[in-house]
Amino acid sequence: MDHATGYGAEWTTLRCYPDSPEWSGEQGWRIRGYRRDYLDSKERAYFDFESEESIGQPNWNLRKGKPYYKIKSYELDYDIGSIGRHLTFDEWEESQAWQAFSAFEAYKKKRWLDYDGLAWCCLHGGGNTATYQKPLIDYYGHAKLSFYSLRMAFQETLAASHDVDIVYGPGDLMKPVIMHLGESIMVNLIVEVQDMNGRILASEVYREIPLKGGRTVTELPGFRPELAEGYYRVIYTVNHI
Repeated sequence: MDHATGYGAEWTTLRCYPDSPEWSGEQGWRIRGYRRDYLDSKERAYFDFESEESIGQPNWNLRKGKPYYKIKSYELDYDIGSIGRHLTFDEWEESQAWQAFSAFEAYKKKRWLDYDGLAWCCLHGGGNTATYQKPLIDYYGHAKLSFYSLRMAFQETLAASHDVDIVYGPGDLMKPVIMHLGESIMVNLIVEVQDMNGRILASEVYREIPLKGGRTVTELPGFRPELAEGYYRVIYTVNHI
């Protein structure tokens, strides 16, 4: 059970992974160096079977009239560590967005760290189902946003930022990474920086990138787009040649 973003952990824990900051604790029986010992081992597999215990409220609009409508979860305090305060019931969309974002970023990083396997805490249900907010599918069978973000994270060929931060400074580079599982292939990568209306403001094309077979990670040179201060989205598109 190797969670970097769950139980209210601060974002610095994931940023420093697999070497957690001192203040994040050793997570019970894990001693310093435990993760690196397994990740570097050629004889042992490192399967994370209960990963990223972040929570996402259900869609309360789909629970009106139900016995569990707006019942507080025992996991409520997790928000305080990760977000800084409790999210209200009216902020269930923000709650699902945080769970989806933190789950994707954690799985992305663990893929480039070369974990052998990853599994969420539970896909659906659980022993305390009525107020359980960790599952990707709620008590009545409705998928949360994190269900789709993790499906995206498990693509056989995944391109993303080789960074878990979401803020770039004027001197920072955007550094892509491609994680691949399967036969060796050749791909092109297109990275587009868009404004929130979908208008492309900057782009970079990486051509004829060889991806080795197996479970591989390919880091690419960074680039620095000329952008004004603001909010942007970055789209990574992999085209098989």
